[in-house]
Amino acid sequence: MSKKIAFFSCILLSFGAIAIPGGPIIGDLITDMTYSMVDDGLLGIQDEAGPMIDQMVLDAFTAILLGAAFDGMEMEFSGFPVTADAVPLRDFFRNPSSNFEVYVKIGIGNLLGAQVDVFKLKGVANYLDNGSLNTNPQVYVNFASKVKEDVDTGSGVSDFLEMYDGCTNDAKKETMARLYANKENSNNFEWEPIWDDLTDIVIYVREYIQGYYIQWLIDGTELSLSFFFAGVSIPTTTELRDALFSIIDIPTKVYIVELLKPELAGLKNPHEIGVFMLWQQWANGTLLPEGFGLPLIGGTFYGFEVGVPNPSNMTEEVVLNLWNEESEVSLVNSVGIDKWISYPEKGSELYNELMIGNNLTEAQMDGIFPWLVNFQHNVMPYLAQHQMSLPVDTITLAGMLEIGMITIGILFIVLGTTGLISNRVVKHNAKKPPKMKPPKPKKMPMTYPQVDTRKKYIEPKTVSKRVWNEQLGFYEYKKLPKASN
Repeated sequence: MSKKIAFFSCILLSFGAIAIPGGPIIGDLITDMTYSMVDDGLLGIQDEAGPMIDQMVLDAFTAILLGAAFDGMEMEFSGFPVTADAVPLRDFFRNPSSNFEVYVKIGIGNLLGAQVDVFKLKGVANYLDNGSLNTNPQVYVNFASKVKEDVDTGSGVSDFLEMYDGCTNDAKKETMARLYANKENSNNFEWEPIWDDLTDIVIYVREYIQGYYIQWLIDGTELSLSFFFAGVSIPTTTELRDALFSIIDIPTKVYIVELLKPELAGLKNPHEIGVFMLWQQWANGTLLPEGFGLPLIGGTFYGFEVGVPNPSNMTEEVVLNLWNEESEVSLVNSVGIDKWISYPEKGSELYNELMIGNNLTEAQMDGIFPWLVNFQHNVMPYLAQHQMSLPVDTITLAGMLEIGMITIGILFIVLGTTGLISNRVVKHNAKKPPKMKPPKPKKMPMTYPQVDTRKKYIEPKTVSKRVWNEQLGFYEYKKLPKASN
């Protein structure tokens, strides 16, 4: 039994000796890994935020299109000015034949000329093929006002759709219906018809504009050409259109999104546009000047952008360089990020490599390094927690492991030491002969001195003492020497 105790005690001591220094080592390792994973963190944000940014892109283009339909628009097409008249709200929402049309008309009024149709957006009632929103005109008036709150980012459209999605019971539905019908304080209000109108608007926005029309505009639309004489339209063939367009150098296909936002040229779908807009948000805060809050497990965190609160003024080329996964001087390449987080001194060879390789200015370099420190310490721990589904952020986890391993190490050493000491005492006691417990002495009769009546002292017959004999293991009586007179 003593050998087993000694064996396990030695194991505990070994574990304790490893755990105590191992705690800080593991804590530092987790911390270093967290701070060095910036490339994975940025790409993770791109993947996680992609759907959110995609929706923001759809909402923004919805606001642009509807804003143009409600207020009219001016643009240029192949050198020709284009003016599109606004559609009256009542017609857009209630007339089954209503459209918002963008076209180029060349000629003398409506008497003689040619018309190039650029694009045509159906109204709500036209798409739904019914006389929509017949109950209360305030519904589409308030919706149009909401859409135009922020046409560039589409926040008004986003707020409207989010509020609609949040109406999960009749009480919330009635609240939204009252709000858009301007009947918040009315009694005996029938909210169900108003809710049906709001539902029609949502179907129109999500199915038609966001589900079909925006992608159709991105893919490009074939232009149509017609002539008119005395107000009568005369359509032409495709062959005649192509021949005439080649003479006056007009393309037969137009990309409306590029016309509305030239910087989006070449992007093929809302997701690609969303990624591009995310990069622009990172560089200059173009979508949300106050910053994009990352919705992570541990809460909402800011600090993703280098261009918030002050835009970095990076060009599109610079942003593409820094977000190029193949470039060894970018922020999203494992080799590149190691160079960045080494924080080279200004003017050093590595510093110049990063600056020249990305076409950055010194002012932009001075903005990236402080942002990178903040991103490492204040965003990455929570981003890593979110990506790995941890209960706490990685820096807190590193501290907990460090303290826990030190505590366990001390406990193992105490237990192991106690076991060895106890085992040593047992061995030492086993070597000694067992002590025999002396038997209880028998009661012996007491002797008294004999005294005569004459009061003369008489010595006792025996003077002895009972003594324990250690060798023999019993008591014996020994005579004591007589006292001298």
